[in-house]
Amino acid sequence: MKPHYLALADELQAGIQDLEPGARLPSEHQLCTANGVSRVTARSALQELERRHLVRRTRGSGTYIALRIPYPIRPGTAPSWSAIVLAAGHVPTYDIVDVSIQPATESTARALALHPGTPVMRVERIGAIDGRPATYLAMNFTTVAIGTDVDAIRALLTQDQSTTSLLADEFGITLERAATRADLRPIDRHRAERLDLVGRPMAWRTETVNRCAADRQPVEHTEAWLRADSFQVYMELAAPDGPSPFASHPPERYQ
Repeated sequence: MKPHYLALADELQAGIQDLEPGARLPSEHQLCTANGVSRVTARSALQELERRHLVRRTRGSGTYIALRIPYPIRPGTAPSWSAIVLAAGHVPTYDIVDVSIQPATESTARALALHPGTPVMRVERIGAIDGRPATYLAMNFTTVAIGTDVDAIRALLTQDQSTTSLLADEFGITLERAATRADLRPIDRHRAERLDLVGRPMAWRTETVNRCAADRQPVEHTEAWLRADSFQVYMELAAPDGPSPFASHPPERYQ
């Protein structure tokens, strides 16, 4: 026999199919009254929907339908996070966490074809969608590409400007995606807090190397943590001698 909370969660999932992202769900108290269940069952049902990444719970505010923007990882896609959000019809903004010159870690040095310890420009930002924190970005740039003037870069990074457009506009560097890998893992406490997450839930971690389209030299090594209730990450691979049959057709929204 299915546990009561799972039965309620399945019923709620079926009922939210046509609701728009951001729509508010009934409170635990309202679910108790409407469905004749205990407060524990109502809370567990909402927590189950959260584990399925279908809702976003905000402490002290309520439970809302998750956005889950399609986030394709495939050859030829633009490396800009902002472009993906804009293409979905939403507004990307940023808050700067830190801009600094740091020695390249072993992984960054390998990604950018540098010697370990070589200075790189590191930019850490919180990306928001329609004002809600959605991703933590840690970007490492070769100083050959953008120099070492931390104050200048900080001044150039406006709230709504992506680093991809910054490199194009200020340095004449058009980026293209060279490689990306992604996996789902528990987010660390520090980034979870910055993304308004409770505990350490599973989040998408992507690691990307972007290169200059003109000379194909690596320019940027980025680690991004994406809220799983903000993005529907999916991968597409195709044989090199033919087009992907899935291109431009994101998977149906999971509910």
